Amino acid sequence: MKFGATFPTHEIGTDPGAVRAFAQAAEGLGFDYLVAIDHVLGIDRARHPDYAPIEASEPRYFLDYPYHELFVLFGFLAAVTARVGLVTGVLVLPQRQTTLVAKQAAEVDLLSGGRLTLGIGVGHTDIESRGMGTDHRTRGRRIEEQVQVLRALWTTPSVTFRGEFHDLDGVGINPRPLRAIPIWMGGWSTPVLDRAARLADGLMMPRRRAEMIDLLTRHGRDPSTFGFSDTVVLGDRDDDAVTEVRAAGERGITHLAVNGQSMGRQTCDEHIAVLERFKAIAGF
Repeated sequence: MKFGATFPTHEIGTDPGAVRAFAQAAEGLGFDYLVAIDHVLGIDRARHPDYAPIEASEPRYFLDYPYHELFVLFGFLAAVTARVGLVTGVLVLPQRQTTLVAKQAAEVDLLSGGRLTLGIGVGHTDIESRGMGTDHRTRGRRIEEQVQVLRALWTTPSVTFRGEFHDLDGVGINPRPLRAIPIWMGGWSTPVLDRAARLADGLMMPRRRAEMIDLLTRHGRDPSTFGFSDTVVLGDRDDDAVTEVRAAGERGITHLAVNGQSMGRQTCDEHIAVLERFKAIAGF
């Protein structure tokens, strides 16, 4: 199992020194990767008092939460670290221009020495989609086509592609990434699982792993080559965290990230202390 550190985007603040210190601490402690979440637009609570897009889940992603733009953040982190992986968890791909994402991801991968994993998702709120100028209703079809376009641009000098959302006629990106960047998908709905089984290299938030294994097999994929990532939040008892780590391994989780965010910790040093505690619990 590989172990990751969730970048505390809500609480790390905007001091570049703190951002650098957290990333370097995670790398120095031996974490395999850093994972950061994406939102371009936050939701105004006062303007949208009934905002609750995910059933049985507390609303989040408000505009009073700071969100670092992922490709700019990862470009910075690539320069101040040497080994630790960089994972978008997840980039809301249908809201973004595909060819620009291909270019940005390729640049981060190149400058980081091949350390980027692109975790993508369809997004959950039409409020942000409208603000980004995209149709929330077509996001599922769009992301499937986007994956095709990304991989073509990353691996082929000249791309010609005509689909529902894209029209590329003998164009390409230069420089291209060091390799075809791994694409993981986030989510747990039935359409997401089927899409990931057909198109992705891994699944984030695998709440229905057994079903996913079956889908991979049905689509002619080898489940042993497919990744599953999850997150553990440290509570007050280390014994509980030890149990969670052990259970994650038994469930076939290949990547497990600790999340110390939204637990009252506000300083960089407090977040680094979470990493130190988790390292001792996980024993890596």
